Amino acid sequence: MKVLFIGRGKVARALQAQLRKTDHPSRLIPSRGRLPDLGDDVDLVVLCVRDDALDALVGRLVAQRPSRAAIVHVAGGRGPEVLSGLAGRCAGVARAHPLVSFASARVHPNLDGALWMINGDRVAVLRARRLARALGGVPRSWPGVAPASYHAAAALAANGTAALAAAATRVLVDAGAPPAEVLPAIAVLLRSVVENLQRLGLPGALTGPIRRGDAGAVAGHRAAMSSQSVEIQELYRWCGLAQLGLAHALGEAPPADLAAVERALRPKPRVRPRRNPATR
Repeated sequence: MKVLFIGRGKVARALQAQLRKTDHPSRLIPSRGRLPDLGDDVDLVVLCVRDDALDALVGRLVAQRPSRAAIVHVAGGRGPEVLSGLAGRCAGVARAHPLVSFASARVHPNLDGALWMINGDRVAVLRARRLARALGGVPRSWPGVAPASYHAAAALAANGTAALAAAATRVLVDAGAPPAEVLPAIAVLLRSVVENLQRLGLPGALTGPIRRGDAGAVAGHRAAMSSQSVEIQELYRWCGLAQLGLAHALGEAPPADLAAVERALRPKPRVRPRRNPATR
């Protein structure tokens, strides 16, 4: 299967680098500038551009003469309908989003076992599934799951984890830990969490004081972070509240202890300044 990637960003480079290890020939071209005639020698065109750049790129592809290629995009937050203007001008259209974190154009993620969310026309879906399998992925189609909800969940897991790592790093550095050693240690910790998720699932992967119902430890954490920014303090508090449901599902801690944890996670009451009676 001959594949053409349009775009030279992180996703396009990573996908083509992996595809080069297979028998499927591929090319990569920039999305800006003149687009080549797709002709009849391309089986699959993969649009690797930002969500908000898709409309303009589709408008330029509409000017192409009809092609036997199927055209897919990798934007997680948009469905295949964004390519509807190409209907009748190609073999079919689809969304083919790899559920992977692409952070660098030079350091590519491991695609083995990655879920690919693929929806669209039959021919385009078949070819996108073939691409996903060639890259070690697991093609899936979840009918009824809105692209915005799917993308929000992906952002919460991937981008939220990066934000959590940054907050944890800040807390440790401010506490006096050597800055150069903190992030590598946090990365190994997060790797162990991922391993627990894969082996034990949820709620089994939850660890720590909330699983044990240790309200004293939680209160101590909040006190230790009292000088941190409001964002970091609230991040800890809301993450703690999110853990309570998992802890209840595990059933290891007595309900009374988890209720005490919940009280320890409540917002600290604001102390209103007392008014001087003379000013009333």
